[in-house]
Amino acid sequence: MDGLTGRPDIMNSEVIVELKDTMSTKRLNITDDKFKSYLRQLLYYLVITGIEKGIISIKYNIKELKWIKRDSQGDYFLRPSNAKSPEIESWEVFLPANDITREILKNEMIRRKNLFLKALEDEDVSILPRLAEKVRNRTCPWCKYYDICMDSKNDETE
Repeated sequence: MDGLTGRPDIMNSEVIVELKDTMSTKRLNITDDKFKSYLRQLLYYLVITGIEKGIISIKYNIKELKWIKRDSQGDYFLRPSNAKSPEIESWEVFLPANDITREILKNEMIRRKNLFLKALEDEDVSILPRLAEKVRNRTCPWCKYYDICMDSKNDETE
């Protein structure tokens, strides 16, 4: 679609399945930034392919922990010998073919593609959107473009 491609984990002519796994100790939902990024990725695939139905399937890779106590050193947890194995949780997403959201998402993807191509052409990473601060602090410091990226502003910086 307009020079955009995607590679869903599983798809046929009726449904796209996006498989994710996480070490999160809490269940993800629509209020969680990580879940929102999973959802946006699936929605992008739905728009690119024209498919209406998608599934996000998340595997939680952490075995159950039981809280024991808290003291001045912190919290203490124990993993029971019969701890529950990792679980899988799935959500079905439906985006009708005539929904205006498709056009909004398409425009967003094209704008991001064009920004990326311009950054490559101009060799100027500073024009690219940056991650939100709470995500940036744990993800970006190891990036070789960190100083360039954080020293400039654009309409998506905040």
